[in-house]
Amino acid sequence: MHFLQNFSERPRGYSELEQVLHNLNHMLSTKRLYGSVWENFGIEDHSCYGSLEVVTYVKNQIQQNIHLYESRITLIDIEEQENTEPFSLHFQITFSLASSTHTASIKFSEGTVSVT
Repeated sequence: MHFLQNFSERPRGYSELEQVLHNLNHMLSTKRLYGSVWENFGIEDHSCYGSLEVVTYVKNQIQQNIHLYESRITLIDIEEQENTEPFSLHFQITFSLASSTHTASIKFSEGTVSVT
């Protein structure tokens, strides 16, 4: 049901940047193969990977999702950020939108994702 709400709850009155961040949050919060009919939509379970492999694995999935499902932006860079919380990942992405450069923070923590 959550997946279908992504289409019915289009943010109105928001800037294009806010709409992109909203879409990234939904996209990266979706569990791949469970929350969408599209094969590569969302993030796969990464619990089977070691701590060194998981960062590369999740970065690749973020890049793939942005490339496939958020065509309004061009990803410039994605960096892992220092993390003080155990069992969480924190990235910063730099992207261009309508000829402007922006950054966003992506945090995976305790089964939740936040994009700001």
